[in-house]
Amino acid sequence: MAKPVDNIDHRVVDLISENAIVRANITTQNDIRVDGVVEGSIVTSRRLVVGPKAIIKGDIKANSADCFGKIKGDLLVDTVLNIKHQAEIDGNISASLLSIETGALFTGCCNMKKEKR
Repeated sequence: MAKPVDNIDHRVVDLISENAIVRANITTQNDIRVDGVVEGSIVTSRRLVVGPKAIIKGDIKANSADCFGKIKGDLLVDTVLNIKHQAEIDGNISASLLSIETGALFTGCCNMKKEKR
């Protein structure tokens, strides 16, 4: 009889593909990657990746986030927010750890907070 394997990563990644346009608020318990357009807020208790061609028009709340694309809205990130060189953010940021690469555009205010324990 086979034994269950406990070391498998059962994470699911929700994907908004490059040609998709979503006009709705999104709430998920999974990691989420956006490569298309989202007009609405995004809330996840996990990780958000905003792809290089992505456009998000709405507020974001995530545990962690990597931004390569465009965001027009406020970001509330519990742990680390990485803003890559091609990213454009127009909104306020609240994060425990923040990394902004040279070349990224950021218009707004930033609030660094202690990481949740």
